[in-house]
Amino acid sequence: VDVDECAVDNGGCMHVCTNAHFSHSCSCRVGFVAESADASSCLDLNECEVDDGGCRGNGSSCVNTVASFVCVCDDGYRLSEDQRTCVDVDECVNSVANCSQLCENYDGSYACKCLDGFRVSSSNPRQCEDIDECSEMTSPCNMTCSNVPGTYFCTCDAGYEVTSGDASACQDIDECSVGTHLCQQSCHNE
Repeated sequence: VDVDECAVDNGGCMHVCTNAHFSHSCSCRVGFVAESADASSCLDLNECEVDDGGCRGNGSSCVNTVASFVCVCDDGYRLSEDQRTCVDVDECVNSVANCSQLCENYDGSYACKCLDGFRVSSSNPRQCEDIDECSEMTSPCNMTCSNVPGTYFCTCDAGYEVTSGDASACQDIDECSVGTHLCQQSCHNE
């Protein structure tokens, strides 16, 4: 008569006991390996030790758990549907970046950029601030410089006009030759 060795104390097996005719055998559950030759005791299998558990992509790492593992991704990445591959998060598309003007996505990160005439704010890297070309540039105009958001413009004093082809320079208006003088006798431009 065969005795079911598994019926008493699980046959001395830590996990699975399989009864056989006049004997029994032990085995370990999925995610474990036999610690002893007869498989009566089992240890957690560290799936991360072989090929990083199959975790792939930039910013990926394998974390061993009891009887299993998980792939995790660094900031700037997310797990794809296969739960093994880390892919870049495009922070510019999903509004995570929240840049005030322009956003440039990089692998695992992003950077806020600014339109011409602006620069990234030193107090908030997501915001852009106007560059005051009039105070920061060396003589951008030869008379009066007026800063406006994103650019500047030059104006000339009375009696002068912006030079054709150079919006930063002023030239004297010869009122005598253009006929805008108020002279009654002869006209002399000064």
